[in-house]
Amino acid sequence: MKNPDWMNVSPMAGLNLRPPAQLNMNEDEGLLERWKMWKLQFQVFRKLSRLPSAEKEFQMAMFRYAIGEQAVCCINTFPCEVDKDPGNWENAMNKLECYCLGFTNDTFERYKFNCRDKEPGEFIYQFVQALRFMAITFGFCNCMND
Repeated sequence: MKNPDWMNVSPMAGLNLRPPAQLNMNEDEGLLERWKMWKLQFQVFRKLSRLPSAEKEFQMAMFRYAIGEQAVCCINTFPCEVDKDPGNWENAMNKLECYCLGFTNDTFERYKFNCRDKEPGEFIYQFVQALRFMAITFGFCNCMND
């Protein structure tokens, strides 16, 4: 006996997916790192939930729901380019990314990188990992091309 069509569901249909935690928009040192992690988690959520196949208005609503109240208030202060196409969540995401990246002072980040010494009791792999993280955070390799 063959199963009816409605029973042919994908193996992912049983997943109980939740969007990533809301983005903390407090303007302190960690905003850039929090943004990068939230963006990565949201991209994974979009893929797993098959959100790209949904209508644009639904995608924008899901983006605004997932990003949280602080970020939505921030998005609402952007110039009206975001409002020209209210269903284009990618435009809002790009504007928010520019906002979050704007809090990085490259000169100061380079200074912190160059002054970073191995702490007493810190293992060498921890020190190297910290240097790698700092290099990624402000795009150390990108500034070497300048």
